[in-house]
Amino acid sequence: MNLGPTELIDLGKISGIVGFAGGEANLDAVVQPRGYRLLSGLKAVPKAVADRLVDHFGGLQFLMAATIDDLMTVDGIGDQRARTVREGLSRMAEASLLDRFL
Repeated sequence: MNLGPTELIDLGKISGIVGFAGGEANLDAVVQPRGYRLLSGLKAVPKAVADRLVDHFGGLQFLMAATIDDLMTVDGIGDQRARTVREGLSRMAEASLLDRFL
């Protein structure tokens, strides 16, 4: 995407590009992680499935708390993929905690 000089300083335009619904009026809104970065680290999760997971759970906190059964309610997530996602997210959470305290 190529933006001209005027578009680069248009906060409404930039906020829309980075995913802030409502444009410039919502630039002061609190931003919560949704889980895309962690899901991108799981090779068994294609981008389309990651999009559905994020849309379904709405945020990283809810995604991390999801059980295998919860994950299986999302289109494209069967038993094996749900287990892979749950185990992958758990490993990432453990690694993050270890990094903080070691």
